[in-house]
Amino acid sequence: MALPNVDTFPDQIFDTPKSKTLYDFAKENILAYADDIKIQPCRTYIPFYRRTQFAILTKNKNGLLLGLNLPTDHTCEKFTRSSSKGSERINAQIIIQGIDDWDNDIVEAVQMAYNNN
Repeated sequence: MALPNVDTFPDQIFDTPKSKTLYDFAKENILAYADDIKIQPCRTYIPFYRRTQFAILTKNKNGLLLGLNLPTDHTCEKFTRSSSKGSERINAQIIIQGIDDWDNDIVEAVQMAYNNN
């Protein structure tokens, strides 16, 4: 049995122009934090790793779901508790409906998740 081509998973997940645009924007911003970030696509979400998984992106009916592994004492009020969107490491999430939603609060939360791992 042939193994699936993981490089096609993002196109399968983000299959609308809106979701593809949001994914490309979020991925570019997450990867801009450091050179040691790796992406290992899965069938239903795209995880980002440093030493361990610190962020995921997946499609949501309202846009893009960004899940993060934040410290338990974080004060990021925009984020809600995550109910394991593909990974037990992800403990906070936010729905991004447009590029303008990617504000300083999200930038700081992604940096916090990156540093937490």
